[in-house]
Amino acid sequence: RWRTRRLLASIRLQCFARRVIALNVLDELLAEHEEMVREASATRIQARWRSHTAQMALLEYVASVRIQARWRSHMAQMRLLEYIAATRIQAQWRCFVAQERYLIYALVTRIQARWRCHAAERRYLVHKSAAKIQAQWRGFVAQEQYLIYRLVTRIQAWWRCRSARLDFREFQSARTIQATWRGFLAHEQYLLYMTARRIQAAWRGRAVREQYVQYRSATRIQASYRTHVVREWFVQHRSATRIQSRWRGFLAEEQYLLYMASRRIQTWWRCHSARRAYVQNASATKIQACWRGFLAQEGYVLYLVARRIQTCWRRF
Repeated sequence: RWRTRRLLASIRLQCFARRVIALNVLDELLAEHEEMVREASATRIQARWRSHTAQMALLEYVASVRIQARWRSHMAQMRLLEYIAATRIQAQWRCFVAQERYLIYALVTRIQARWRCHAAERRYLVHKSAAKIQAQWRGFVAQEQYLIYRLVTRIQAWWRCRSARLDFREFQSARTIQATWRGFLAHEQYLLYMTARRIQAAWRGRAVREQYVQYRSATRIQASYRTHVVREWFVQHRSATRIQSRWRGFLAEEQYLLYMASRRIQTWWRCHSARRAYVQNASATKIQACWRGFLAQEGYVLYLVARRIQTCWRRF
């Protein structure tokens, strides 16, 4: 009986142990299956997460590239429009300046023509008046000379008739009177000639002086106007040059600032993406290490439990 009881007890213990072992093996198989499922799930999650991260990084990169392309296209279009506007403004301004210069030149030419025509008319009138005065004066002198000559001729005729009746002394006296009278007439003619010559010289000197003064005034006016035109053109050219240099400096500064801003944004985004990828990779690595440690710890615990059960069973 004792042996039978012992055998039955051993059989029961073996059944219990085998059941425990079978349950442990089943638990191990289930744990391995769960571990495989968990590893597959973790792998899929990691693959999906990495795919999502790569897709988001690619979308962000494409979006940044498109934004940069749009911005560069917009800036190039704005620079082209500004260049076209500046070119048109310069063309309009040059056309306006050329038109103003042409109008001023035409006005000055007309003024000079009118002034020269007036001066020529005035010289012609002065010359004509002088010629008329000289003609009148010469006519008057010739008429006076003719009257005097006629009077003298009559006196000579009368005196010759009387002289023919008188003696030689009277003839000598008449001859002396004639000589005196001819000297007086020659002196009068010389005085009239010198007076007319002085009047003509004074009038011609005055006309030449007025013409010189007019020519010098016109020359000074032309020189002043040309100096004014050249000074205005120089001021306009210098102003346009300064405006162009300021505008080019402003464009260069704007381009440099935009380049530095885009460079800083790209640098910050790359650092942020790298930091984010590093954090995600480190987190995934830590999660995997914790999970593998947990699985290894559970396997080691089950291994110790099974080993103790086997030891106890063998001892029993």
